[in-house]
Amino acid sequence: MVKYLLHEEGWEEVKAIFNDAVDGSFELHSLDLILKEAGSALQRYGSRETALKIYRKLLTQTIISYHRQDAQILEEAFDIALQNGLSIYDAAYIALAKGLGAEFVTSDKKQADVAKSVVKVREVR
Repeated sequence: MVKYLLHEEGWEEVKAIFNDAVDGSFELHSLDLILKEAGSALQRYGSRETALKIYRKLLTQTIISYHRQDAQILEEAFDIALQNGLSIYDAAYIALAKGLGAEFVTSDKKQADVAKSVVKVREVR
């Protein structure tokens, strides 16, 4: 999501995924942590006014279903992290995808490599 918000390299591919969600051909799910992650990234954005506008839009969008980190997700995330040398933070997103039986989308190569043993993965470059 941060790649899209900040128009980082590969953001067009993320935009296509969002468009698929808008037309109903793809469901987007994330941990609510991503709202904090996106906010942190937007703090580095040049204009305060523009960053606030983008963040407000993110908070009110309806195409992403946000999930809280419950004990089941955290336990699975911790196991994935321990087995693979991944942070529990990164592993939590994989655990969510596993729990939902959903495809996992990421631009993080290490996270994608770990997730491939657990769920279907779409890597964004």
